[in-house]
Amino acid sequence: MKAAPPLEPDMEPGLASDGEPAGEPEDSLAEIRRIVQKLKEEAHALKAVKELATFLEGVTLMLEVEPAPRDIAQATIKHASQDLRIQDFGVMSGILHSPGWNESLCDFALAGLQLVIRKDVIQESLEPRSHPDPLIDTAMAAHATEQAWEQIAFGSCPKFLIQKTFEMGTSEVRFYEWWSMLQEAWLKASLDISRQLKEIFHAHDENKDGDLEVGGVSP
Repeated sequence: MKAAPPLEPDMEPGLASDGEPAGEPEDSLAEIRRIVQKLKEEAHALKAVKELATFLEGVTLMLEVEPAPRDIAQATIKHASQDLRIQDFGVMSGILHSPGWNESLCDFALAGLQLVIRKDVIQESLEPRSHPDPLIDTAMAAHATEQAWEQIAFGSCPKFLIQKTFEMGTSEVRFYEWWSMLQEAWLKASLDISRQLKEIFHAHDENKDGDLEVGGVSP
């Protein structure tokens, strides 16, 4: 068995000739950093898995009651965001149930939209990321209210709609607030017209059979 070679005069065990630790500690530090980075990645992955599990659990609970597709759509819109933009499009399309709704509301709402925003820039103007809260000229909105109502809704435009438009802003109004007000007014008028027609029908339904008779003969 050979004897260990004598140490250099200025060297101590575990030190290189320049007094720095020998190569092993530096390698160990790199390994520790690698392990820490790995743990961070696993932590992020675990967080994502937990979030996904929570989401799936909520979906499972919702599907256990077997809602109709329409119910799912309504629940999604109501709980996904408080954004008035989503509510406006939901009401206009009929996805969000609103008493008095029929397909004519879409024509009316789109007519109002095209009177305040040019057709060729509608998509760009209502892009939610670049224009989350678009503004329109108040006078233009009032004019659009009157024109859309008289052309597609129920005759002469009620004065209170014009007044409400100017109350929203003297120079500019928030588009989605104005559009929401317009649709709500249309829905109320639609219900009122429907009620009047039913009253007229029942007043002339002499035999109370619920059938429309023309010239005394049921169709």
